[in-house]
Amino acid sequence: MVLLRDALLPFKNFDEVVIPIPGGKGKQQLGMRHTEPHWMSFIAELMTKLTTQKSVLKVAQSLLGPKLAAENAYGFQYEHSLVLPEAAVGGQALRLLRYTPAVVDDTTPEVTFEYGFADYYTAPHI
Repeated sequence: MVLLRDALLPFKNFDEVVIPIPGGKGKQQLGMRHTEPHWMSFIAELMTKLTTQKSVLKVAQSLLGPKLAAENAYGFQYEHSLVLPEAAVGGQALRLLRYTPAVVDDTTPEVTFEYGFADYYTAPHI
């Protein structure tokens, strides 16, 4: 239960999140153990107060879309929903994510939404 509770920390509306639990043979395929490596680094960032939007998104991706691995992403879609920053959808939380039970692209079950520039500081200023 603790692993489940902790896995939902990145979400503003944690009570609505649909979590896919992969089945299969072997310890690596059961339950939520596959989220532990990302979770450990996230906890270290929380304890040192260096939590970034990127780390929050990585924890959410490890839980909901473990096959997604975009370094420059701000959100993603997996088979059950859309996950975007709470601030991007009109919320007030700067670091939390918003789970939305909608899909943007029906033909592709897993999609990442990436920034136009890999580094904010090198982007041209208008």
